Amino acid sequence: MSFEQLFGLRDEILNLIGSRDLQEDLKREILKILAPFDDSNTVSRKRDVIELICSIEMTKIRFLLGELRAKDLHREVSFNLNQFRVRHQHFNYQDDPIFKVYF
Repeated sequence: MSFEQLFGLRDEILNLIGSRDLQEDLKREILKILAPFDDSNTVSRKRDVIELICSIEMTKIRFLLGELRAKDLHREVSFNLNQFRVRHQHFNYQDDPIFKVYF
């Protein structure tokens, strides 16, 4: 998976724009998308990866709503990935099975 693939938008997420509780609806939709994924090797960090995906999706939504410039979108997604790598040193979004299922 390439970095550019992270910027793709799923129809399910686009349908949430304008939701009253966007953060909660976004998390619910991401959990629904990832529900079929079950890998006992990643259970311990699955919740953290889902939070990272939520953060990336919220950043993309803010961009669509005109709250961010393209440069800011790229910077924030990169920052979120780098922060995640600090906490989970062996994390590589390009090879992560949860990311592959979602993106």
